[in-house]
Amino acid sequence: MKEIEEYLTKLGLTREEVTLYCALITKGPLTILEASRASQIERTRLYRLVEQLTERGILEEVLEQKSRRIKAVEPEKIKALVTQEVDKTRELEQNFSTFAASVASLTQIPSTQVRYFRGVSGIKQILWNETKGNGEVIGYTYRNLEEVVGKPYFEKYAQELEKNHVVSRDLRGDSFLESMDRPDFVRRHIDKSEWRYLPDSVMHVTHNLDVYNDVLAIYYWEDNDVFGVEIQNRRIADMQRSIFETLWKLSENYELPEKYRQFKRTKKA
Repeated sequence: MKEIEEYLTKLGLTREEVTLYCALITKGPLTILEASRASQIERTRLYRLVEQLTERGILEEVLEQKSRRIKAVEPEKIKALVTQEVDKTRELEQNFSTFAASVASLTQIPSTQVRYFRGVSGIKQILWNETKGNGEVIGYTYRNLEEVVGKPYFEKYAQELEKNHVVSRDLRGDSFLESMDRPDFVRRHIDKSEWRYLPDSVMHVTHNLDVYNDVLAIYYWEDNDVFGVEIQNRRIADMQRSIFETLWKLSENYELPEKYRQFKRTKKA
């Protein structure tokens, strides 16, 4: 009996199902009431087990004139079930590479992530994240960044961009030019950077917006209202890149106002 129980368990039967099968091969065909007594399984539970095992081909119904009995199938029918399991296992093994590739393709599509930043420290974190970008950072610059993060941090940020060979392009409007029009402003050259002038009459830049990798970063500072948001979503980032490239080409038509001609519109800014 032990060998029978172990074999049926490996075939996937539960303990109750094995108990019922063993009771039937020991006592022969039984009614539901008799099978319940022989297996010590409640009748309400037994009806469900009989239905499941009959569907799998492990039990059979024997219809008599005045009764309905259940019986365990012969070993040859169990062998047919084993053959089906072998075929199923072989098919699973053959299709495993396709299954694994499908899972991998889905896991490569990350869900959208939104990160919120508050205060000057939040703006600094957004800028530092940009220095780790692969390739190019593009966007719109509202005002000079030294206003919000200070000169020491801006210098550290610029050095990190240069160390990581990050290429940057940005569009700047009239608000940015006004932020440079102060006695203490000293222009800091950043390698591999380029900017162009786009007047407010074309597009009024009211906050900073940068795009790198699959991230869209938006940040703003005005008095005590200082915050930023990063949205990590490839399609959103790609759309913003497309808009930027259209405006970048358009900016070729505009020259800096006379009083700002000392600031070149392209190359190192």
